[in-house]
Parts: sequence; structure tokens; C-alpha cells
Amino acid sequence: MINLHLTRADNYEGIYLRLPATPAEIGEAFGWLDAISEDVSSTKILDVVSPVSNLWRYIKNTDVNNEQNVAALNGLAQKISGMDKQQKAVFTGALDAESIGGLDDVIEIADNLDRYILIHGISNDRELGGFLVDTGYKGFPEHVRPYLDYAGIGAEYYAERGGAYTSVGYVLRKEACQIKDNKDGAVFRLLLSTDRGDSLLLSLPATDEELDHAKERLKIDDFAQCHIDRTDCIPYLAEMVPNDCISVEVANDLAGGIDHIHQWDGELLKYLSVLEVEQPETFTQAYELIMSLDDYERMPDDLDEYGRAVLRRTGMTEEMIHTVDGYMDFALLGEHAMQEDGTRRTEFGLVRRLSEPFPEPEQGQQMM
Repeated sequence: MINLHLTRADNYEGIYLRLPATPAEIGEAFGWLDAISEDVSSTKILDVVSPVSNLWRYIKNTDVNNEQNVAALNGLAQKISGMDKQQKAVFTGALDAESIGGLDDVIEIADNLDRYILIHGISNDRELGGFLVDTGYKGFPEHVRPYLDYAGIGAEYYAERGGAYTSVGYVLRKEACQIKDNKDGAVFRLLLSTDRGDSLLLSLPATDEELDHAKERLKIDDFAQCHIDRTDCIPYLAEMVPNDCISVEVANDLAGGIDHIHQWDGELLKYLSVLEVEQPETFTQAYELIMSLDDYERMPDDLDEYGRAVLRRTGMTEEMIHTVDGYMDFALLGEHAMQEDGTRRTEFGLVRRLSEPFPEPEQGQQMM
């Protein structure tokens, strides 16, 4: 929601308009403003209270005498009301990361939060620099790490890619997010430590020999004897795979599965779609999903192509489909099939489950 503190003339008490609001509620608020002053041109926003802490900076100069602007603010309030905690944090950072020219820019960002990524726990250049080095950025060898200028590394990265620090993390555009050079092909990197003070950055997937070598360096017999202080992974997965209840062994299995499907066109996108819909609660559940990936199918986004895919599913050849082309509404077939299939739209495309349709989506999820 958005709470606007409105006034006219030089009155600093004014009235509060809580959005989203009905047309009657908005009309009543402006009626109270008329009682303060009939100088409509002096209407202004004194303050903005919102779960998006910096929103006031970007909408305080909005002309609220313009009915379209008030309607747009009302719509923005509805969007914010539908955001979860992470989305609000991303919105906060995205506003500071971009060049905002007015209300239209604010709304465009609210409509496109999937363009941004939030890296939790990073609130300044030094923390960003430490994170970058821990996750393999530039491949700094371990023996030089105590002598690195972490603040300088973070500042350089920030200057090149932009973004914004927030109270919960660092927000930047996904296309600018190249946190990992990934030269070693790592899917996950775990920062491990022991009670004795030994530490190690372990890249996964790893071979049995590499895991044994890691145990030797940590002076342990079993990974249960160490702590996982940080888990970093390739972009997108960080937002979808839970970071609690992790074991090195399961994380390695999952990393191996992801590394394997990466070889096949579209399989990683399919897995990301499945993660978005199924929302696993543990690493183990995320691994079980990758092992059952054959139970899911990516579907064409175009209704016409979806209809053709349905016909192929029934055994029709391309020649047969070509024969009925012009005599059949493929798009209508696709639209009906989407509903029957329980197909879901995700950030990574359309996906359906073969064994049984996905259940009805919860609020915030999209179903075709």
C-alpha cells in the first residue's frame, strides 16, 4: 500500500490518502483538500509512507491534480500490496539503481522486477568485494586473499555494473550480474570452516578424489564435522534453491545433475521453470526434481505452435498437420489444451507436468 500525505497552500497538516482506494474514497480525500484551500494548483505531496522505503523520493513530485496520475498511483499501490518481502527489497534497490524520470519509470520497474537479482547480505563495497572473491571472481589464489583490497574490488565491480545496496542486499540487473567467472565450471561454491579455524572454498560438482582432498585440507573425516558458512551458485538458482538443510554430499549431487542437463538445449530452462512452480523446500527436494525432469515438458509460448504441439502429441505427422493447415484453428486448440494440461507460465517459459497437471496456482503464480 501507499499512504500519501497531501496538502494545499502552506498548510502542513493536510490529509492522508491511503492507496489502493476506491473512487469514492479518493473523491472524499480531495473534498477535504478543498476545505483546506480552493487553490487546486497548490496541491502537493508532503510525505509518502510505504513498505518500499525509498519510494517517496521518486513519486513526491507527482502531479496529483492529474486524474491519470492518481489512477497510476492507485495501481502502483495494488502492485506493492501483492509483492512479497523479497520483491519489495528488489523494488527498493531497483529504484535506486536506475535513472528515474517520473512515475512512469517507477511503474515500469514495478512491472519488471524479474529483470533484477538480489544478493543477500551485501550492503557495501567491502562486503561485495569479499563475496566476489569467495565466489571465484577473477580467480584470486587463496594465499593472496588476506592481502586483497576487498573494498576496492567491490567498488570497481559496482562502478562497472551499477546496482544499489539496500538494507538486505545488493540489487542489480540480471544481465549485469556476472558474479562468477565460472572458469572451473562450478555450479555451487560452498565456503566451509571447522571449529579449529580451518576454511576452504569448495567448488561443486566435485569428484570423489576432490572431496577427499577437501577433507584432508580441513583435517576432518566427514563433512558433518565442518560448517557451511556460505552457499553461492550460478544466477537464478540462488533465488530458487533453499539455503537451509544443506549437506555437502547432496549439494554435490544436485550440482552434478545441473552440470549434466546443461549439455542439452532447453533442459536447464526446463529445470528452472520446474523449480519456480514446484518451489522445493530443501536441497534434497531440488535434487529429486532434477532426477524426475522427464516428467515435465517445455511448451511453446505461441498459441498456434502450442496447438500444433498437441497434434504431434496425438501422433499426427508434420505432413498430416500441413494437410489440415488452413482448415483448423490451431491457436484455439492450443488455448484449450493449455487449460487442460495445467500449463504454467514462468520466467523461463511455459512448462507442464506429464504425470498429472499442476494443481491450481496460489496467489502470485500464473497459470495459462
